[in-house]
Amino acid sequence: MSADRFFLDTNILIYTFAKDAPNKRNKARYLIQKALGERSGCLSYQVVQEFLNVAQRKFETPFKAEDLALYLTTL
Repeated sequence: MSADRFFLDTNILIYTFAKDAPNKRNKARYLIQKALGERSGCLSYQVVQEFLNVAQRKFETPFKAEDLALYLTTL
């Protein structure tokens, strides 16, 4: 992987929804915007699976399957 690419881990995806941690949320959103805008971020299948599990089972308001599909398609 070249120096200008970076890996998005599970916590970055989770922190984009962190209401109680605005600094982490803002940094995570910045990293995802950068990854999308520059096409410089990488995701693994494991990260996607871990995020799906947390988003459906541990979020204060769990995601519905169709909302997760839309989010991951965008990401």
